[in-house]
Amino acid sequence: MTSDQWFALIPLATLFTAVSGIISVLVSALIAEFIRRRNRADAYASIVFTKRVEAYEKFYNLMSQQVVSIQVFSGELSEPAEVKEAVNAAVYDFVNFSSNHGFFVNDDIAMAAVALNMGLEDYPSMSEADKKTYQDRYYENRKNLLHMIKQDSGIAKINQIFKAAYDPKYHSEFIDMLNEKRAEYRQAEQAKLH
Repeated sequence: MTSDQWFALIPLATLFTAVSGIISVLVSALIAEFIRRRNRADAYASIVFTKRVEAYEKFYNLMSQQVVSIQVFSGELSEPAEVKEAVNAAVYDFVNFSSNHGFFVNDDIAMAAVALNMGLEDYPSMSEADKKTYQDRYYENRKNLLHMIKQDSGIAKINQIFKAAYDPKYHSEFIDMLNEKRAEYRQAEQAKLH
């Protein structure tokens, strides 16, 4: 190659260097924007998670404070008018909670809480067999609702992480008996599925 041919290649090399520089700047800008948006989303997610946990904590506490079912099942409330008034108040508590915290609480879970006490006003007039069936269904629905609250709030996952990290071993007569009953319950549930 002659020197004239070498000089002809210089503009091409300069052009390649300029184009690769521009591409590098654009790629760097895109990566920086992606990282900036990701950091902003992470910061926002932290705020939303905190608000969700607070809302679900209030939801869980409201579920724990609701005693209308105990009053009805025990016979403490047996007059149709007082049962209806107590059930309506309990349903209204959940409707009110849902409207105040609907931004952070799952609508399906909130509506399941509203529906939980609906029909409770018919309990005193049921036959004994129907009462037993209703109580079993009520307690199963309540247990599922509390489980959904823990799942949707993220607390169940966090508890799993803590348990895996610290691997606590609890032993007492009551806890051992409770674990045996849980194992029996799981086996019975598995048997139902097969």
